Amino acid sequence: MRPPTKPLKGLELEIATLEARLAGQPHEVLGIPEDASNSEACAAYVERAAEFHPRRFANAEPRIVRRSVIAYRRLRAALNAFTAREERAVTQRFTPIRPRDS
Repeated sequence: MRPPTKPLKGLELEIATLEARLAGQPHEVLGIPEDASNSEACAAYVERAAEFHPRRFANAEPRIVRRSVIAYRRLRAALNAFTAREERAVTQRFTPIRPRDS
C-alpha cells in the first residue's frame, strides 16, 4: 500500500502549477491565439521561459530541478512546433508547383 501523499507546498506546488499549463497544443502552451504570428509566439516564449527556467529552481531539491528542466523543454518544443507550422505555410505558399515528368 502506498503512503498517503502530502499536500504540495512551495516550489513543488509552483512547478506542478506551471506543468499543468504546459498541456495542450503549442499555442495553448505559449498562451497565445492559434493565429498568432511568430513574433507574438517568441514574445510569449520569453515571458514563460522566465517562469520555467531551471536556474530559477537551482537551489531546490533535485527532483524539482528535473521537473523544471522537463517543463522548460516542453515550452521550447511548443515554440519550435508553432514557428515550424508557420514556416511550412509560408514555404507552401511560395513554392511553385512543377508538373511531373511523364
